[in-house]
Amino acid sequence: MKFYVISFLLAFTQASVITGLFVSNLYVPDLVLLYLFLHTSKQEKVDVKKPLISGLYLDLMYDTFGWNISGKMLVSLFLEIFKSRWEFATRLSLIIFYGFVALLEHLFRYILFRLKYYYPFDLRTFFLGFSIELFLLYLLTLFIIKKHAQT
Repeated sequence: MKFYVISFLLAFTQASVITGLFVSNLYVPDLVLLYLFLHTSKQEKVDVKKPLISGLYLDLMYDTFGWNISGKMLVSLFLEIFKSRWEFATRLSLIIFYGFVALLEHLFRYILFRLKYYYPFDLRTFFLGFSIELFLLYLLTLFIIKKHAQT
């Protein structure tokens, strides 16, 4: 239940506050994806219900007809495939894999949006949002690793 409450609060913050700063929901740092990735990377098996519900929160707030659900399901599919073959032993490997998967999810969402509407691609805003997302992942992994080292 804690996951769903935090996911809802992150989706609400992302949809109401951060989207206003980045002008479009295509360039916003995806806090829900970041939380979903960190939460599911610690678990043994990736659950389908968590990406579905967290994507549904964003779809309801953005009114995007399932585009966020499909992106979150794509990320969980990639995470399950990669976790079955490799282990994320270091922080750097986790950040590199997240960068790859998040870039795929952002571009997938942009392509789906562009099929319906014509929207210009602003590389500077996209890079700014993506680098903020990676920086937040770096800070959160520092906090998580220090927390596990103390216990």
